[in-house]
Amino acid sequence: MTNTETSTDPELELKKIELETAATELEIKQAELHQKERESEPRSWVATGMRNPLIVGAAIAALATVCASGVTSFSAYHQLQADIRNKQAQVDLERLKAQIQFDLDHTRHEASLITNAVQHGGGNPDQVAENLNFLLQAGLISRPETKEKLQSYLSSRSPGKGASGAVERRN
Repeated sequence: MTNTETSTDPELELKKIELETAATELEIKQAELHQKERESEPRSWVATGMRNPLIVGAAIAALATVCASGVTSFSAYHQLQADIRNKQAQVDLERLKAQIQFDLDHTRHEASLITNAVQHGGGNPDQVAENLNFLLQAGLISRPETKEKLQSYLSSRSPGKGASGAVERRN
């Protein structure tokens, strides 16, 4: 048989076509079998869900909500801490103002007592000294500076000399 005879032999051509068809059918059957095997494999919900755009969008929205909640909580916490520090500073300032006002009122009260002791001395320096000594002994003068100055004044004063409380009248 020659080359032209083999290419023109209809039976042989028919067998070739049948073989090619059988090979193609076998490939199709193998592909179908492979597809069935893949479909029968258990799939995770993540793998199937990540292919669905609706599920992906919902997951992103949930993640964004959680992140926004975290940022809001963080911000609220630090704002609360700042408010607490601010309120504490206001309380401390008010406490300091009250203490200063108390000290001022106390100083004014002691000054008033000393002024009254001098004015009620009746023009007699010894009576004024006795009145001032009474204020010291009774504990009515409690500021250390004022006590020291009064004690120094009383110890250095000569009898009959010193503040008398007498007011000179001018004509």
